[in-house]
Amino acid sequence: MMLDLANLQNIRSFDTNVKMKVDRVDILINNAGVVSLKRQETSEGFEKLLGVNRLGHFLLTNLLLDWIERSSEGRIVVVSSGAHKWGEIHKEDPHLQKRYNVARAYGQSLS
Repeated sequence: MMLDLANLQNIRSFDTNVKMKVDRVDILINNAGVVSLKRQETSEGFEKLLGVNRLGHFLLTNLLLDWIERSSEGRIVVVSSGAHKWGEIHKEDPHLQKRYNVARAYGQSLS
């Protein structure tokens, strides 16, 4: 099944489709790692790296959590790079509209 982590409605549709096809989810592996030299936005207006690498994973995990809990050995695996060590949330400009930089955006999306 196709999934676009840059689109919250697509994530919700994916969740619905999964739950119509299976009775449990044994493992969810969050492994998206979008990087873009140019600032882009998701369909909802989030800075794309933050939207995909953080928000998309968060929504998908929360929607599927009840299905993962149905599995006696259900697991969630999150794969990331070491960028979380130097990344930080830019509270004054979380969508990096003023000072986009690929390193700032990627680090923020993983922190």
